[in-house]
Amino acid sequence: MLTSALGAGPKAFLNATFSAGPASALVAVLPFILQSAGKRRGVLLVSKTASLITVVLTGAGLAGAKATVLDGTTDGVTVAPEPGFVPPTQRNVGADGALKLGPYAIAIVWASP
Repeated sequence: MLTSALGAGPKAFLNATFSAGPASALVAVLPFILQSAGKRRGVLLVSKTASLITVVLTGAGLAGAKATVLDGTTDGVTVAPEPGFVPPTQRNVGADGALKLGPYAIAIVWASP
């Protein structure tokens, strides 16, 4: 999923401050910019918990953005009977910036231009 989404070209990974109180330990956040002609921006999210979690993203272009999520669910809520065989799914970030993630999710959120 990461190779097909991010490609093999150069990328700039940015430092970010993530604050969600005690929930900060549950999700790793890494913003990035692809160094190709389009300079596409996005955020890589990695859930470090076996529980379902909702993250709220703030920042330019993130509300209503598209996300590619690999988490063993099809909707971010119901874990599939065979979660290891669920392919990555496309989801929309809510207008409020909310994105539901399943257990141990990996998500790439593409910021709107």
